[in-house]
Amino acid sequence: MQLALSVRGLNKTYHSGPRSRSMAIPALRDISLDVDAGEIVGLVGRPGAGKSTLLLCLAGLLRPDEGSITWFGEQVTGHHVPAGLAYVPQRAGYYSFLTVREALEYYATLHDLSSANRTAQVESALREVCLHVHATRRVSSLSPSLIQRLGLAQSLIEDSSSTETSSLYSLVSPGAASPSFSPRPIPLSCIKSPRGSSIS
Repeated sequence: MQLALSVRGLNKTYHSGPRSRSMAIPALRDISLDVDAGEIVGLVGRPGAGKSTLLLCLAGLLRPDEGSITWFGEQVTGHHVPAGLAYVPQRAGYYSFLTVREALEYYATLHDLSSANRTAQVESALREVCLHVHATRRVSSLSPSLIQRLGLAQSLIEDSSSTETSSLYSLVSPGAASPSFSPRPIPLSCIKSPRGSSIS
């Protein structure tokens, strides 16, 4: 089976306080893991365990101090993030006066999609996360879990040039996911093995 994600020896340390008296705060220590294509994985850990730091590193939004991250054979670097990678933050901002469908259509215009393809992808994304029943509601009227579901739908809209789409979700509540979205929880402490855990 093809590997979607391969992480090796990831380390990240934050520094707090003035440079002369800076205190080192390790967030990630020697993280290694493998995730197969099509697999859904959930990270579980106490506050401060490094879950958000790991997701930000995997998305290419935060540079680790050491280690490598590879998506479908392409390495994430300071200058390159593989196409088709989407990150859904815990709190996403949308124009509150738009309807759910309009918010997705607006986002879809940022991609290189034909009008027909854009319409089809928006409709497909709405149905994939069971938001089609809320498509005409204004974003301002949505509950926090529905806002997160809108973020999931947004991550499903992709460039026409992209052949693979992988999504990273930050602290999505159980109610935000569609019935088909059921991640297997993986404690952060369980993905520190030397050769990486193959999660199946």
